Amino acid sequence: MNEDAIPLLSVLARLPGGASLEQLPTICPSITNWKAALRVLRTAALVYDSPDKTVVHMLSPIRSYVLLHHPIADGPLQDLRNAYYQLAYEGFVPDKAPNLDSKEDINLDTIILDALRSADEKEDAITAAIGYSTYLNRTQPRVNLIEAAIQIARNTGSTQLAGCLQCYGGIIRIQSQYDAAYVALDEAIERYIRMGSLLEVADCLWMIGDTLILQNRFDEARSKVEEARRHFIEANYSMGAADCLLLLGAAYQAQGKFDIATSTLEDARSQYAQSSERLGETNCLLELGTVYFARGQYEAALSIAMEAKLAHAELRDSWGFPHTLLLLGTIHYDQGQYPEACSAAQEARRACNRLGDKSSIAKSLVLMGNILIKQGRYDEVYPLAEDARDAYTSVGNLQGIADSLTLLGDVYLQEGKIDMAYSTLKEAQSQFTQCSKGWYGSMRLANCNRAL
Repeated sequence: MNEDAIPLLSVLARLPGGASLEQLPTICPSITNWKAALRVLRTAALVYDSPDKTVVHMLSPIRSYVLLHHPIADGPLQDLRNAYYQLAYEGFVPDKAPNLDSKEDINLDTIILDALRSADEKEDAITAAIGYSTYLNRTQPRVNLIEAAIQIARNTGSTQLAGCLQCYGGIIRIQSQYDAAYVALDEAIERYIRMGSLLEVADCLWMIGDTLILQNRFDEARSKVEEARRHFIEANYSMGAADCLLLLGAAYQAQGKFDIATSTLEDARSQYAQSSERLGETNCLLELGTVYFARGQYEAALSIAMEAKLAHAELRDSWGFPHTLLLLGTIHYDQGQYPEACSAAQEARRACNRLGDKSSIAKSLVLMGNILIKQGRYDEVYPLAEDARDAYTSVGNLQGIADSLTLLGDVYLQEGKIDMAYSTLKEAQSQFTQCSKGWYGSMRLANCNRAL
């Protein structure tokens, strides 16, 4: 048998998603005769090719046997880890983030988790876990890697624990786990301050401010964001300062302060454009589209939202894409374009489910419920309204709870269930008056009052 066949087999066993033939020279540079070795493995039926002949796979029973009886040597193992670590590190930079398919996604998970658990030198594995989880936060958020990295960093006293906590807090806040996110980010800030890492402190403050906006806690949010902006300006980090302007503009927009929101967002958009930062520009478009919609300028809002949708899809931004769809659906709904509104709401719901963002899932449910009422499909509204209320309740979103109650009251009203409609709408009215409403909450409270 070819002397490289067993070493190659041991490398391939470490890749449950399969190995790209194009990447094999990078994955195993020490196996110079890999093509001949691969022919031997194919002949022995130890591996097989994908239908398009670009990826080589190994059946699970063979893989388990090889892992047990033919462990990979130290040199090839480090080569394999280094190749995948490099992919993971690219996740730190949005414009250079890898466009990974499911094969490489599985392989990265497996290699990084294995290194965290078994490698003598864990710092590179922790860095890779942070980088890859940062990438996942923009595409398909999950926390299995970063949770493992946090545990290892605590056990080993790694200085990267602060980075792990920051990454973890950034993911779970998108999934509406706000209290746990604040705990993680606050601990990260404390550790960064002790390390003198003020830029990272500013990043965490920005995340906290963004999360507070999601909870309609605007005054607290502005305080955090303005503090973060001061740090960024002192460090001469223009993109961080632009991120803060975007967030301040979003807060002004949510509060109905449209003039200052527009000027702030345009300022942020200009700063992003100067640095060719497309994601920031696109997020500015989303907020500006919401401003135009709130002012009843539907044509401009629709144009901007469509532009933002295309950009978010191209950038594979897991957060911005569903939120742009929700804006599109709301614009179509207000214009009586119910089929288009329903399509956008359903697509948004699917995207939000992948993201795990309970508040946005609930928002899509409320939008779908309102569309169904207009279409006279009342029986279909009840489960949507109840699911939306449960989701909003689970994250403590009072305005959302009121929104779902208003939807429930509206359908009762349409079906002539006057007593139930009245009690439900009164409860919604009470909830709206308890929370910081902003322009949207004020509009919904007015609608609730008219129904009563």
